[in-house]
Amino acid sequence: MVQTVSAPIRKVYSEQLANANCPANTADNTTRRPIAVRRGFSEILIEPAAAGRLHLVPAIREAYFYDASRTLGDRWIDLLRDKDKALINRHVAGDTETYLNSMTASDFLYIGTVRPAKGYFMDMDASLVNAVVATLAAEYSRLGGFATTAITDGTASGGAPLATDGNVGIDTVPTDWGAFELKQLLPISDVPKRKERLFWSRLSVSATLTAGVEIEEIVPLAAVGAGTITTASDSIIVKASTEYSIPIPINIPEWVGALEFIAQGAAATTANLTWIAR
Repeated sequence: MVQTVSAPIRKVYSEQLANANCPANTADNTTRRPIAVRRGFSEILIEPAAAGRLHLVPAIREAYFYDASRTLGDRWIDLLRDKDKALINRHVAGDTETYLNSMTASDFLYIGTVRPAKGYFMDMDASLVNAVVATLAAEYSRLGGFATTAITDGTASGGAPLATDGNVGIDTVPTDWGAFELKQLLPISDVPKRKERLFWSRLSVSATLTAGVEIEEIVPLAAVGAGTITTASDSIIVKASTEYSIPIPINIPEWVGALEFIAQGAAATTANLTWIAR
């Protein structure tokens, strides 16, 4: 008989998810709050105070800021791989101040995920937000290029987008949203050449934003309907006061990039969460 022993624990990190991260079952796309997977951990222990549903949210695999004012060959700013520009790391806040500086109507923010998303939570630096009135628009990848999709902008304040933390919620996940290499969608010569098919979102603004706008983190929303606890793909139904152990792949590429908890009842709840690295 061979006994299998789990690998020893190398490090742990614990936190409690507050009401804002465990909204009630009536939560809509403006109040849902996913949290990004902490890089370097391979397992989570979660103990919710109330019954609910834990969504395994698609990972962001590519993120770029396209700055049309820069010279050809230098317009695509990788927002994921450089540690000083990373938007998807809960250990270290990202820093996009230089690259979203005075974003214009000719610039774009590209986000590529491994599966469709219901939108994105934008964690803004409170001291570096936009104050210019403008419209935030979103497009998605489909056969033939990008197409417009309706959104609800939860980052707006007084008509200014990217002015506060909030969700850019996609009102209805498009049925024809397809996975493509970015070069298949854009007829330009300097597009990034990475050969991975992803579900792309493209965000743009209608006017030049305030100089120095900084997004610290972008986290996708699970592509499920809000205000429901019915079964859905990529979700786990959990009981109250019960601890669950869930393995999270630490290799890149990742399938799961974030977690999203929604309480089963009409009241928000909390959850104890421990990250484990083996």
